[in-house]
Amino acid sequence: MVVLAHPDIWIEFFKNKGKLIPSTGYKMILRILNNSQNLFAYNYEWNDYYESELLEAEDDTADFIDIFNNLLVQLNYQDRLFHENYGSIKNFNDLELCFSNSSNLQFLLINNEVNYLNSPAEKCSLILSKIEKPNSHWIYFSILESDSSHQLSVDYRDFRSNQEIQEFIHNLLNLKNPKSKRIYIQSDYLNFGSLFERVKGKRITYCSSEYQGIDKKNSPTLQAEKLSISTYFGNNASYIVSGNKSYLHPRAVFYNNLVLNMNHDFPQIVLGNENWHLTFHYCIEAYSEKLRIIKNYRAI
Repeated sequence: MVVLAHPDIWIEFFKNKGKLIPSTGYKMILRILNNSQNLFAYNYEWNDYYESELLEAEDDTADFIDIFNNLLVQLNYQDRLFHENYGSIKNFNDLELCFSNSSNLQFLLINNEVNYLNSPAEKCSLILSKIEKPNSHWIYFSILESDSSHQLSVDYRDFRSNQEIQEFIHNLLNLKNPKSKRIYIQSDYLNFGSLFERVKGKRITYCSSEYQGIDKKNSPTLQAEKLSISTYFGNNASYIVSGNKSYLHPRAVFYNNLVLNMNHDFPQIVLGNENWHLTFHYCIEAYSEKLRIIKNYRAI
């Protein structure tokens, strides 16, 4: 993931570095920083803006500009410093424009919402002070901190309404500048429920493993199912099938290196059911493996 960090992220990090009891913000930044999957965008034309913000915030205990420059050297050595070809940044508005207009940047990272006042809500803006499970800030932080072995989980207790569940799914499946905009949904049943209300119209591939073979006998059924899928999801939806049930989890969604698994059918992911849970994690290997598997599926 490519992250653009507001200067207040580094100010919070440097102020708390080495403290016996650091702030919660510091701990969250450290977890994002320690995830080797994250790249940090920078351009040395931005030096004046970043250094002026750091200089204004520093105290007698540390030279924030020197620490910041050392951090840039370290990230560059680790091949985690991403050069963003955006011109001079003189203020936060310029930083926002850089993020909005870039085709590379995926997350805008901000420590305190005070620095975001009077600004429009930007997709994939993560404000650490606003993290509250299961809102969008919690989702973005979960993605940025997680590695291939770290799975996150939500269940009915985390939501106040079915609309919140739909919003949660929408936020997960609506990232900025994804490598692929296609969403793969795996289920052996065409029971959509209301879970995907907010992702209708997107590029959907619906995958089923209920067919041992495709012949004249089941062709009308398959065509009817394809029509049902396109009627619900829109004309951007496609339908692929296989007869190997060992291929994929029967209730899964995968998108842009994210893998979601559910223990109940999609219509049962509602507040009225107290037995469901949903897990997700960001894993390039697991996502790539699922894409490899569905190459063996047949398009209807």
